[in-house]
Order: sequence, then C-alpha cells, then structure tokens
Amino acid sequence: MLMKFGEISDSEKLFFLIENKDTTSYTVMMNGYNMNNKPEECLKIFKQMQEKNIVADEITYIIILNACSQIGLLSIYEPIVNKIPSNLLKHHRLQAILIDMWGKVGHVDKALKIFEHIEKPDVMIYTAMINAFGLNGKGHEAIDLYRQMPIDIQNEFTHISVLNACSHSGLISEAQSIFNNIKVKTKRITTVMVDCMSRMFMFDEAQKIIDDFELSHPPGFVMYMALLSAARNHRNSIISEKIYNRMKNLFPQKKQGLIAASVLLSNTYLSIGEDEKAKEIRFKRLSEIGKNKIVGITWTEVNEIYAEITRISTELKENGHQYDSKWITREINDNESIESVLCGHSEKLAIAYNFIQQPIPNIIHATKNLRICGDCRYNCCVDAANSKTILFIKRFDEPIYAGYNGNGRNKSKASYANIDNYLVRSYNSATSSIRMSSDDSIIDELSIIFYSSLTYVHYLMNMYFHLVVVIMYQYVQVLKQGNQY
Repeated sequence: MLMKFGEISDSEKLFFLIENKDTTSYTVMMNGYNMNNKPEECLKIFKQMQEKNIVADEITYIIILNACSQIGLLSIYEPIVNKIPSNLLKHHRLQAILIDMWGKVGHVDKALKIFEHIEKPDVMIYTAMINAFGLNGKGHEAIDLYRQMPIDIQNEFTHISVLNACSHSGLISEAQSIFNNIKVKTKRITTVMVDCMSRMFMFDEAQKIIDDFELSHPPGFVMYMALLSAARNHRNSIISEKIYNRMKNLFPQKKQGLIAASVLLSNTYLSIGEDEKAKEIRFKRLSEIGKNKIVGITWTEVNEIYAEITRISTELKENGHQYDSKWITREINDNESIESVLCGHSEKLAIAYNFIQQPIPNIIHATKNLRICGDCRYNCCVDAANSKTILFIKRFDEPIYAGYNGNGRNKSKASYANIDNYLVRSYNSATSSIRMSSDDSIIDELSIIFYSSLTYVHYLMNMYFHLVVVIMYQYVQVLKQGNQY
C-alpha cells in the first residue's frame, strides 16, 4: 500500500520489521520496487530470498522477470530463467511473460519456441507473441498470427500490438485494413493508428482519423504528439507550429506534456536553420513552464573508455559521415563542437565500452532510459556493419536491433554506401529509421503508452498484485494488533 504512493523508505522499514518473512512478503516488496522503477532493488530482494532458501512461486518469477525486462540485459535474464521449476513453466501467465521477455531482448526465436509448445494459447499468449514479432520488425509474422487467432478472444491489447507491429514495419495498407475491421476503436487503438500514419508522413490521413475520433470523444494529447513528432522528423515547421498551437489550446493543463511538445517544435526550427525561432520557443518554455531535463543513461555490462569513441568517430568521418546539429537539443557551449556533443551520448559510450573488449562480443545488449537520436541510430548500423557484432540497443521496450553479415571490420566506403542493406529489424530500411523522434531530453509520452501498457500480461498482473497488496496490508494490521498486546 505504501509503495503505491511512493513511500519507499517507510515500506522498507516495515518490511525489515517482519521477522518471519515468507514468499508473499518478499513478493510484495519486490513488486513495490518495480512499481517505483527500481528494478535493481527488486533483484537484490530476490537474491536475499534465494539466500534464505525461500521458495519462489509463479507470481515471484513474473515480478522478477518484469524487473529484468526493465534493465534489459541478457546476462541477468538467463540465470533466473534457468532456475524456474519445470512445473511452473506450464502456467500460461509465466509462459506469456517469458515470450514477452525474450521478444524484448531480441530473441524472438526463443519466444516462438515457447509459443509453439503451448497446446491452447489464450489471449495473453497470442498477444505476447504478436508483440514479440512486432518489436523485432517481423510485421508480416505478427499479422499472420493475429489472423490465426480466434476473433472472439481478441481485445484492445491484441489490436494495439498488431497495429504497432504494422507501424514499425511500414505495413500501412495492412494496418488500415485491420483498423477498419476493429469494431470498438478505443483511444489507445486510435492513437496507434495515428502514429502509424504519421510515421509515413501521411498527415492528412492521420488528421482525419483524429477528427473522426473527436466527433464522439474528447481530444487525445498523445495523438497530437505523434503528429508533432512526425512533422519534426519531416522538418515541416508549418505543420509543427500549427499542431503545437492547437495542443496549447486543447491541453493548457498538461504542462509537462507541453514541455515535450515545445522541444519538438524547437528542434524542428533548428533542423531547418531557424535558430532564432528555436531560441524564442525555448525562452518562452523556460518562462512559462520551466526546465524539465532528464539525464540520459544507458546500462551495459563493461567499463567505459573515450579513446574508442574517438576511433569510431574518425572512421565515420573518413567515410563521409557528417554530424548534424539537428540531433542536439540544447545550446552548444564555447568549448564544445557538434561532434563532441553527439559523441557524448550515453548509448555511443556504451557501445564503445563493449568494443574495447578483446575479443569484441558477438552480441552487445544495452538499455537506454530515453529516446535514441537519429545520429546514434545511424552509428548503431555502421558499428554493426564494421564488426562481427549484433547490436541490440533498447530504449526500454523499443529496441534497435542491428547486425551485419560481414567479415569483421571493414573501412571501405562501400560498406557505408550500402547502409540500406544492414539488418535493422525494428524497421524495413534506414529510411524509415530516421522517422523516429530525435529528442534526447524528454521521455516521449507516446512511447510510454504504446510500450508500457502494450502487453496484456502486465495488465492482468497488476490486477493480481492489487489483491496481493491488500492481503499484505491485512497481514501488517494483524502484526500491529499483536504488538499492542
């Protein structure tokens, strides 16, 4: 109960007062840390549980796997998965979370293996597998499975998953067909379809979907964020300003969301060289709303070094790469350059840390807490092309999965010219990858809705956890009454 209100310190004190901790008490505490975005603390509690030989149940494993998915490192996943008893692996809820987990770390083959061994998949299983396909750029496979799924068990989360898969694979006509056949078009379903159209710069079609929705529903902020993000990537300042002004009129109370919108508009002007307008927007934002900077952090598994960044940057420039200021979301200081700012992005550093290892790892996993800019996305492709490495750079639930079937490092200009041939499984081509939001100073609300609430498994888990919290609360009350006597 305390954890639900962010009272972490009080919850910890209460937890440590419990003398005979059992599976339920540990599980509730672990879930509390997950609810407050502290997956590392959740892992520590799980380790304590194991050291005291307390047997974990199905719900415990679901919670710990959810914590692992927040961190996104394969080396943490596998030891825990290997400890799950075989009898628990037959439970649908755990099977669904495992499918979801493997999809998020790029192992869609392992997710599919679990799915294929389930005799009667339910809505959770189907949705988790469709989502796994979508996250890994397998839009056609997601659609095929969606159509094989019994219509009577499809729900909002299923529709969101398949539309999102279409969106990231560029399957516009398929998305339109699916969307038109959905009888109840909820706000979230409509938002995904708006995002799908916006990514292809089909602004008129996206606006029509919004207009049709608003005939019988209140306006949706995230729909406009999807439009604004796409307009920014299209460098269309006229549409961007029009959308931003409409957002200010429709959603004056959404101060934090308008910060994100103003940053996108400012970056649109920067991308076309209108620096004065960009500064004016930023000044207004600071005076009206204030600052809201979130530090970019990337998790990976080895120590850092800047020399490798310099080497990679030199190699890029030798082969024609030009660092573009449009990916910078703040003013450049006197002692900085465009190159130095972009090379300081945490995901580039994380990749460089791995590349100094000898031998270079075959697979590199890293997790970013913010959106990944276009320059870093391009670097991921090139770095993968010039090493026998698969890069899996994950912004929580939005992965960039890049690999190349080359023979080690290759500095030839041809390798850079053939950028469209690189395996980028989140998208069909390098062209579509640049349509993503470039801003590294905000957490994109659009992404949060699509991915955080995407999987139906998590929805059911939360319902179950509410019940567990109530039981735990009653347990604490009994302890208090005992202390009174």
